Amino acid sequence: MISGRTIFSLLLALIILLCLRAWLIQHPDNCDRYMAGDRTVPSSVYIQMGGRRAEVPCEDWLLRKPAGVQAVCLLDAVVAVVFLLGVWGDIVRRNHTRRKELN
Repeated sequence: MISGRTIFSLLLALIILLCLRAWLIQHPDNCDRYMAGDRTVPSSVYIQMGGRRAEVPCEDWLLRKPAGVQAVCLLDAVVAVVFLLGVWGDIVRRNHTRRKELN
Protein backbone atom coordinates (compact mmCIF):
# COMPACT_ATOMS: atom_id res chain seq x y z
CA MET A 1 0.00 0.00 0.00
CA ILE A 2 1.26 3.47 -0.85
CA SER A 3 1.38 5.81 2.13
CA GLY A 4 -0.15 9.26 2.17
CA ARG A 5 3.25 10.84 2.82
CA THR A 6 4.62 9.26 -0.36
CA ILE A 7 1.73 10.47 -2.50
CA PHE A 8 1.82 13.94 -0.92
CA SER A 9 5.58 14.31 -1.44
CA LEU A 10 5.26 13.20 -5.09
CA LEU A 11 2.50 15.71 -5.77
CA LEU A 12 4.38 18.48 -3.95
CA ALA A 13 7.57 17.77 -5.93
CA LEU A 14 5.62 17.86 -9.20
CA ILE A 15 3.85 21.11 -8.28
CA ILE A 16 7.15 22.77 -7.34
CA LEU A 17 8.72 21.53 -10.57
CA LEU A 18 5.83 22.83 -12.70
CA CYS A 19 5.89 26.23 -10.98
CA LEU A 20 9.64 26.46 -11.46
CA ARG A 21 9.30 25.56 -15.13
CA ALA A 22 6.56 28.18 -15.59
CA TRP A 23 8.79 30.82 -13.99
CA LEU A 24 11.70 29.88 -16.25
CA ILE A 25 9.52 30.13 -19.35
CA GLN A 26 8.41 33.62 -18.24
CA HIS A 27 12.03 34.78 -17.61
CA PRO A 28 14.29 33.71 -20.52
CA ASP A 29 17.88 34.92 -20.79
CA ASN A 30 20.52 34.99 -23.52
CA CYS A 31 21.93 31.67 -22.34
CA ASP A 32 18.65 29.98 -23.24
CA ARG A 33 19.21 31.06 -26.84
CA TYR A 34 22.90 30.06 -26.67
CA MET A 35 22.08 26.59 -25.35
CA ALA A 36 19.50 26.19 -28.14
CA GLY A 37 22.26 26.69 -30.71
CA ASP A 38 22.26 30.44 -31.35
CA ARG A 39 26.00 31.26 -31.41
CA THR A 40 25.39 34.98 -32.03
CA VAL A 41 24.92 35.55 -28.29
CA PRO A 42 27.81 35.29 -25.78
CA SER A 43 28.55 31.95 -24.13
CA SER A 44 28.49 33.49 -20.65
CA VAL A 45 26.57 36.09 -18.65
CA TYR A 46 27.52 38.52 -15.89
CA ILE A 47 25.62 38.28 -12.61
CA GLN A 48 25.72 40.33 -9.42
CA MET A 49 27.17 38.45 -6.46
CA GLY A 50 27.05 40.74 -3.47
CA GLY A 51 28.95 43.86 -4.42
CA ARG A 52 30.79 42.44 -7.41
CA ARG A 53 30.00 41.11 -10.86
CA ALA A 54 31.01 37.61 -11.87
CA GLU A 55 31.11 35.96 -15.28
CA VAL A 56 29.20 32.69 -15.32
CA PRO A 57 29.29 30.29 -18.28
CA CYS A 58 25.95 29.32 -19.80
CA GLU A 59 26.57 25.68 -18.86
CA ASP A 60 26.25 26.57 -15.14
CA TRP A 61 22.47 26.74 -15.16
CA LEU A 62 21.86 27.00 -11.43
CA LEU A 63 24.45 29.72 -10.81
CA ARG A 64 22.81 31.98 -13.41
CA LYS A 65 19.47 31.99 -11.59
CA PRO A 66 18.42 34.27 -8.71
CA ALA A 67 18.82 33.10 -5.13
CA GLY A 68 15.06 32.49 -4.82
CA VAL A 69 15.08 30.08 -7.75
CA GLN A 70 18.11 28.32 -6.30
CA ALA A 71 16.26 27.92 -2.99
CA VAL A 72 13.20 26.49 -4.77
CA CYS A 73 15.45 24.01 -6.61
CA LEU A 74 16.95 22.94 -3.28
CA LEU A 75 13.48 22.58 -1.78
CA ASP A 76 12.41 20.44 -4.74
CA ALA A 77 15.45 18.22 -4.30
CA VAL A 78 14.66 17.76 -0.60
CA VAL A 79 11.03 16.86 -1.38
CA ALA A 80 12.24 14.40 -4.04
CA VAL A 81 14.49 12.72 -1.45
CA VAL A 82 11.55 12.53 0.98
CA PHE A 83 9.50 10.92 -1.80
CA LEU A 84 12.21 8.35 -2.54
CA LEU A 85 12.57 7.52 1.14
CA GLY A 86 8.79 7.13 1.35
CA VAL A 87 8.80 4.75 -1.61
CA TRP A 88 11.64 2.78 -0.02
CA GLY A 89 9.75 2.58 3.29
CA ASP A 90 6.57 1.46 1.51
CA ILE A 91 8.46 -1.31 -0.29
CA VAL A 92 10.12 -2.51 2.92
CA ARG A 93 6.78 -2.42 4.78
CA ARG A 94 5.06 -4.38 1.98
CA ASN A 95 7.79 -7.02 1.94
CA HIS A 96 7.59 -7.33 5.73
CA THR A 97 3.82 -7.78 5.56
CA ARG A 98 4.14 -10.43 2.85
CA ARG A 99 6.65 -12.40 4.92
CA LYS A 100 4.31 -12.31 7.91
CA GLU A 101 1.41 -13.59 5.77
CA LEU A 102 3.50 -16.47 4.41
CA ASN A 103 4.49 -17.65 7.91
